[in-house]
Amino acid sequence: MDSSAPVSSEAELWLAFQRGEERAFAFLFHTHYNDLYNYALKIGRDEALAKDVIQELFASLWRTRQQLGAVQAVKPYLMKSLRRALLRALSRKKNLLRKARQSPGPDIIFSPEEVVIKDESASTRRVFVLQQLNDLSPRQREVIYLRYYDDLSYDEIAQVMGLTYQSVMNHLHKALKALRSNQTLKHLVEVALALCLSFQ
Repeated sequence: MDSSAPVSSEAELWLAFQRGEERAFAFLFHTHYNDLYNYALKIGRDEALAKDVIQELFASLWRTRQQLGAVQAVKPYLMKSLRRALLRALSRKKNLLRKARQSPGPDIIFSPEEVVIKDESASTRRVFVLQQLNDLSPRQREVIYLRYYDDLSYDEIAQVMGLTYQSVMNHLHKALKALRSNQTLKHLVEVALALCLSFQ
């Protein structure tokens, strides 16, 4: 298997990895590393921790590959595994232990670089949109992030976050409703979020 060539399906790639094919393992790692790193960085806000947890995750996957079940969609599976591993790592960090008890879930904060509006000169609108996003609840922000930044389906978001499909829809609906309830933001949300707002 050429590690730079596309595979016919994620399920076949996963089976090749389970058989111990190092090229399949390398392909999995390189294909998903950036998405995993960005997600880990959003949750933990620590570059070294993000890299360490991803390395540990893939080392564990390699060690236990023969005991793992079949996987049809690799990206949400890896993101769910990473989320669990990262939350465990955060809870072990002594200086974050109190925060982990108070807020056991991830708390994603959007940065200015992730909110791009086509009219770049409208910096005040950009700052305003950013503030409104960060005023959402942690779970609402995570659903928005996974949907619009990582382009996951609602079913995949449910898998990653350990929620039901309906819970994901409820969080997204409440987030968009909260954004639309702000009269200043209403027009921006209806037009910009759907067409002009993208997450890099």
